[in-house]
Amino acid sequence: MKTIFDSNLINSAPRLSKSKYKDVYIVCENIIQKYLISQIKTIVHFDRIKEMNEMELDLLSKELHIDYYNPKSSIDEKRKSCQESLAIHMKKGTVGAVKDILKIYFKNAELKRWYEGNLEPGYFSVDIYDDNVDYSKIHSITEMINNTKKFSQHLKKLVFLKENFININYYTGDHNASRIIDKYNPI
Repeated sequence: MKTIFDSNLINSAPRLSKSKYKDVYIVCENIIQKYLISQIKTIVHFDRIKEMNEMELDLLSKELHIDYYNPKSSIDEKRKSCQESLAIHMKKGTVGAVKDILKIYFKNAELKRWYEGNLEPGYFSVDIYDDNVDYSKIHSITEMINNTKKFSQHLKKLVFLKENFININYYTGDHNASRIIDKYNPI
């Protein structure tokens, strides 16, 4: 089986043009060899995501137009967001896309639609269960969600709950979580 590395442009050209345009075929073959075939490993991005450094991942995110990509994230989160970008982009504007983004950045997050969380129609809330949440990232989290959600849906609440509060009982956990929200969440 022939591959791109074995083929020759002059051999695959039509007989009538081989003699007349031989020089053009040679130049084209050299250009293809220099700029495409020799760079084939850098062209195939998705096979190399696990090997890429942070700068390459940042460039790839711009090339793929990943709206939810956060350049301040850890390298593992950057890799996950680049790997999942096509799948999330195909589902963009759905609940599943927002849930996939939350899975990348948080170990345990729950999206509640308006009918699941006693909200007005068209609104949803996100509960993030994590002890190590950086509250200074609230703006970037809401921006990621807003770039992925449906335009007709609106984020009503972004709630950060610590896991150790949840184990006490529901009322205490809810009360303590609401104090955390009032203190750190400007939403």
